[in-house]
Amino acid sequence: MAIDFSVEAGIGSIVLNRPPANAYDGAMVAELRAAAERAAADPEVRVVVVRSASPKFFCSGADISTLQGATPARFANFLVQAQGAVDAIAAAPKLFIAAIAGHCIGGGLEIALGCDFRLASTGGYKLGLAEVNLGLSPGMGGTQRLARLIPKSRALYLMVTGEMLTPEQALADGIVDRVIPAESFDAEVMAFARKLA
Repeated sequence: MAIDFSVEAGIGSIVLNRPPANAYDGAMVAELRAAAERAAADPEVRVVVVRSASPKFFCSGADISTLQGATPARFANFLVQAQGAVDAIAAAPKLFIAAIAGHCIGGGLEIALGCDFRLASTGGYKLGLAEVNLGLSPGMGGTQRLARLIPKSRALYLMVTGEMLTPEQALADGIVDRVIPAESFDAEVMAFARKLA
């Protein structure tokens, strides 16, 4: 299993757990969608925290190695599956918090954009929609969600350049809501989740 789901005291926890970088394949996005739908349907869950089991990566995006040699139809089907997972998060009638404490790239950032809040830890990692560096465009709703969150011209700039941001730069742009010191990050995320719950 690449997604761990649990519930405690009204807080659902979705943990991305596909080492080493949480790069997702079709099975992982199916598990992510199932976890989001389970959280949405569970009356005990009032808020959901999406985080990573990795100390270095929130999510590095799609596992391109699993798509090498894919037919256009297979690639399109993969994108539909991936979009469905993020849409399930965005459509859930519960509050979702992305707890970002490692590289959050491409589809990883798109997962975070599907959440209602994005809390980031301090650290030497980067955030960005880097798909252009692979000759692709964001395929999980990032073209829409980022442009709704920050000024359209800035969103377009980030998408067409693939520029990567520090947590502090992402905060200044309005992509993340808070940057929290690494040493208190987990505690503060959970305190915020408990307050919402």
